[in-house]
Amino acid sequence: MNPQQVVNRPQITVILAMSADGKISDEMRSPARFGSEQDKLHLEKQVAQMDGVLFGAGTLNAYQTTIKITSPELLEYRKQQKKPPQPIQIVVSASGNINLNYRFFKQSVPHWLLTTNQGKQLWNNTEGFE
Repeated sequence: MNPQQVVNRPQITVILAMSADGKISDEMRSPARFGSEQDKLHLEKQVAQMDGVLFGAGTLNAYQTTIKITSPELLEYRKQQKKPPQPIQIVVSASGNINLNYRFFKQSVPHWLLTTNQGKQLWNNTEGFE
């Protein structure tokens, strides 16, 4: 395979987080808190490079929001790359049962839902996902 073929292929980057005990949350499913501003900036830098961010409904239920690019430098980087200001936020949920009152739906980011036909029925004729 020549280098040009590799450049034109879709790429997936996986960013995982967990605590020393192998978990990201406690038994009450409380949202995790990142240790430092440096950790948050690192995550924002990774998100700024992406076209889309895929995360589960459990994560959305825990945080009720998503990471948004706020750094002026990273917003400028996306502009130079001819990308929209924010990557698409893709929620994965088999049931589609997601609270429309979450702050996530008020954030100025593209909202997509990856779900089943049954989950899709909950969102027919409802705003929230594009």
